[in-house]
Amino acid sequence: MGLALYKRPSDKKFYAIVSRKSGPNYNYLGQYELVWNQGLVDLKFIRYFGDCRGREIESIVVDDQLGHVYYCDESYGIRKYNVDPSTNQTEQIGFINTTNLWQGDSEGLAIYTT
Repeated sequence: MGLALYKRPSDKKFYAIVSRKSGPNYNYLGQYELVWNQGLVDLKFIRYFGDCRGREIESIVVDDQLGHVYYCDESYGIRKYNVDPSTNQTEQIGFINTTNLWQGDSEGLAIYTT
């Protein structure tokens, strides 16, 4: 299971993107708004999106400035989606096939700003 946080630049709202441990091959990620409630944080479900054709998704990272979420579909590749729920875009916008690039378990992704 994977988890990443997203802070939308336009209004500073925070979102959590969470993967399932198992389930269908579609709508594999859940997106939740973090809502401050008298010193506590509530989660408000926003949407499901994302495909998973491998074993599971443990690696998720978000580029807040560009508004993209990347996750590693184990044994298959790295997928890219629009992370801002206000765009209503749930289709994949990028993919890197990693089946021949490395072997073993994909346990992490990172963004390096240059």
